[in-house]
Amino acid sequence: MQPIASKTGATRIAMWFNYTLIGCFGIWLCWWGATTPGSAEFPGSAILLMGAVFCFAAAYGFVWDYRNIHSVIMDEEKIVVSKLGTFYWADLEDINMHARATVRGYHKAIVLTFKSERTISLLAGAYSNFDEMRRYMEAHVISQVKAKTA
Repeated sequence: MQPIASKTGATRIAMWFNYTLIGCFGIWLCWWGATTPGSAEFPGSAILLMGAVFCFAAAYGFVWDYRNIHSVIMDEEKIVVSKLGTFYWADLEDINMHARATVRGYHKAIVLTFKSERTISLLAGAYSNFDEMRRYMEAHVISQVKAKTA
């Protein structure tokens, strides 16, 4: 069977757009706060502080995305996860295909736990072909795990 490679999902692209807008708004607020003296009720330093908070929120979003969303290639014997390495299905201890709680709420996810105690979470919104990946795991990987434990 052909290897399955992950594809970037529309939700992830929309989040990148949101982070960019938030960052641009924060930069604009910083510029406005630095160039405008403000008034007694609302000084320019408060605007500058709000701009810094927006910039921090945008940076946090990009960093979270970079750390938690990976490119994935899976075939019949292994899964290759960018930034994490190669994991073999023979070393798979547990597979969970339910919702996962994240900072942003609950998401459909595939959670893989390997013997090296490494846990990999594949979130549905990050991949446009998530259902294809899930069906592949149900057809090939889960049957291998069941055969190994039986």
